[in-house]
Amino acid sequence: MRYLIDCDPGADDVMALLYAMKREEMDIRGIITVSGNVPIDKVTYNACGVLKLTGRRIPVCQGSPAPLVKKAFSASDVHGDSGIGPMKLPDGRENLVHQNFIDFYMEKLFESEEKTTIIATGPMTNLALLVKVHPESMKRIERVVFMGGAYNEGNVTPYAEFNAYVDPEAYKILFDTDIRMVMVGLDATHMSLLKLEEIEALELHTKPGKFMKDLLTWYCKNVMSVYGYAGAHMHDPSAIMYITNPEIFTSFESTLDISTSDDLTRAKILVNKRSSKKNVTVLSSLDNEMFKKEFFKTLYKYDG
Repeated sequence: MRYLIDCDPGADDVMALLYAMKREEMDIRGIITVSGNVPIDKVTYNACGVLKLTGRRIPVCQGSPAPLVKKAFSASDVHGDSGIGPMKLPDGRENLVHQNFIDFYMEKLFESEEKTTIIATGPMTNLALLVKVHPESMKRIERVVFMGGAYNEGNVTPYAEFNAYVDPEAYKILFDTDIRMVMVGLDATHMSLLKLEEIEALELHTKPGKFMKDLLTWYCKNVMSVYGYAGAHMHDPSAIMYITNPEIFTSFESTLDISTSDDLTRAKILVNKRSSKKNVTVLSSLDNEMFKKEFFKTLYKYDG
């Protein structure tokens, strides 16, 4: 199966990419970056750096530097100014293609007769612009699996999750299409908890392995400090995990809408189970023990 990953590498996006790089069943045809956790130049550097760290050659295209309507909104308090706290990634910008991201999307979607699944772990600004400029692109998309939103409690406001809050207008555009989608929201990802002692117990000795352990350790300590959590939730890796291990999730079918109002409800996900359309699979929970088993098993592949 062909995949494109649209992301804003912060810490958990980086872990999602590192997880995906070791999943042989995933044919990753390209990575597109978007402003989100930190500004566009930093997330692009981080995406390229993951490829350099892992020795992979996958084209990276820099996407939108800002949301459709509002100013950029970052999460540097959680991810650090660089997106990965005090950690350093090697310079992998030889993977960067100097191409408009909409043109890059069209090239990748139409280069094969096989449809492509898009995994979005950041704000969905790029995808909204793609379907607005080239509505014919939708017929080449198998589905969009996106990490974002919450139909219960948010994390930026009581009602809104970060990726949705950054660009709810983009979500609205996509929700109004007939594209098959999978929402990997906080309702499920908040169950993907890694505790600090579990991370510290990892025995990873290669350069990528040591980087992952150090990044997870820093990220876990930071979110425990910022949010008071019992550990680190693997939000973005959960989107990749749905691709590789869908059996660990529970879900329901729905039509979704989103609030774009400039009030407390902004970016609130609205679930409509009564609609006949029901083009979104909404993940409602995951089995954390199974998640950790598969996640750690894949990370250990970096140690051979």
